[in-house]
Amino acid sequence: MEYVAFEVNRANIGRVRTEREKDTSGGLCVGWNRVFVDHERPLRICPAHGHTGNYWVYSEEPLAVTNLATILLDMLHHEFAVFAVDDYLGWLADLKAAMRVAPQTQAERRPTPGAVMNLNPAEGRPPLPASTDRIVFDDFATARVRGAWKLDRLRTNGVALDSRPGQREGGWGKVATEMKKLCGGRWTARAMSTLDGVAHALRVRTM
Repeated sequence: MEYVAFEVNRANIGRVRTEREKDTSGGLCVGWNRVFVDHERPLRICPAHGHTGNYWVYSEEPLAVTNLATILLDMLHHEFAVFAVDDYLGWLADLKAAMRVAPQTQAERRPTPGAVMNLNPAEGRPPLPASTDRIVFDDFATARVRGAWKLDRLRTNGVALDSRPGQREGGWGKVATEMKKLCGGRWTARAMSTLDGVAHALRVRTM
């Protein structure tokens, strides 16, 4: 059975910014798969998209998402938001359809679509928290998932993102942190481009 797993507190950074090979998803998965073999667990974990944080998991025996999340935490000592592949592709299609129209923002902000995901497999539809000057939480929600728009600051030309020191406001980890502050629980978040990249990798595996 196939799953997707989004690791908490590991940014989806590019290789040029990665100091050590073992910190990339490929390097991490080598060690993690060795743990599974050593403990005779019929599991395999592989990179799904980007260089860190997004994974494809295969189990030779069907596992409830709750059980797999617990196994990953106990054996790898990392937290993941885990979804069965079919469930993931289903809610992602609904999310994309619901978020075709961006919210209105100030001229110096650009809305970037994505989602926050609850780590607890037993949780239902997340509440709709109040938006802020940096995040607009979308009306779309399904079990464990709510759409979100990260309002990225632009340079004075109104086109390029403002990455100057003192102007950076954090990535999607900040969105997850805000969701936790407003609603409690444990969350991770990803941009729509990353969610799409994971979906594409999953479809390629089945071709």
